Order: sequence, then structure tokens, then C-alpha cells
Amino acid sequence: MSKGQGSRVKGQNETADILVGMKAICEFIGYSEATIIKWRKEYDDFPVKKNGQLISSKTALNEWSRSLFSR
Repeated sequence: MSKGQGSRVKGQNETADILVGMKAICEFIGYSEATIIKWRKEYDDFPVKKNGQLISSKTALNEWSRSLFSR
């Protein structure tokens, strides 16, 4: 595989990791909108940010949930 092809695949994987909007985040993490809103207020390190829409990544949510449930 050439250098350019590897870069393109990496970019596609990074895009697939991004979650945009409350519905996408709720479906991925398996909790309700109310829980997501509560966690945004309760946990400073919760990896869901608002930039017009709510945005996060699958990787960040997985890492955060592992750290939360291992506390």
C-alpha cells in the first residue's frame, strides 16, 4: 500500500470515530438524553462538547466510560 492510500484509510477511520448530535451519542453509549445532559454537568472530563451540535468520539467515550467504572 502506498503512503497516500494509508493516509486516506486513516482519515476515513477517524471520521467513522466521530459522533455528531445527541441521538448518535445516545445510541452509541446506550444511555438516554437526560443521562448525557446530567453527565455533561456532573463530570468535567465527560468527552461530549457543544460546538453548535453535541460532538464526541467513540474512542473518547469508551476511554471515559472505562475510567468512570473503574473508579
